[in-house]
Amino acid sequence: MFTFSDILDIAVKIEENGEAYYRRALKSVSDPDLVRMFQWLAEEEAAHADRFADMRTRIDDASKEDSQLAGIGRALLRDAVSEKGFSLDDTEAADISRVKTLIDLSVTFEQDTVDFYNLLRPFVADAQDRQLLDEIIAQENEHIKRLQSFLASGVPDFNAQ
Repeated sequence: MFTFSDILDIAVKIEENGEAYYRRALKSVSDPDLVRMFQWLAEEEAAHADRFADMRTRIDDASKEDSQLAGIGRALLRDAVSEKGFSLDDTEAADISRVKTLIDLSVTFEQDTVDFYNLLRPFVADAQDRQLLDEIIAQENEHIKRLQSFLASGVPDFNAQ
């Protein structure tokens, strides 16, 4: 089976993917409000990655698991996660010419992240770690609200740079 540490490694990677995507998106937009939003989102994702990495260092992963079963569990988890939009590598922000598309992709990424963390939540035994996860889920939901609010504010769906 996969370990909680394996899940945290994936959570760190999800956040790093989000940060990288938002930093690429910054290069393709010129609207000052959108630039500020993508900068804020990139910083948020970097902070989340750091928090998950800190949580990871607190986990005692010295249990005597059968390494073959652990490997199979990791592969199953990676397969399950790969069906979600966690990796935005296939979607180059610079190739997206419409702001609405950029934001829609961002919302999808954020929602997939929330879904994964909600799936993860029952496996978090430590109250402090569960509180941390709940805070990150709330922040990811705030990202979704802000992205949707940006589009709802009447900002025209202009082409990106």
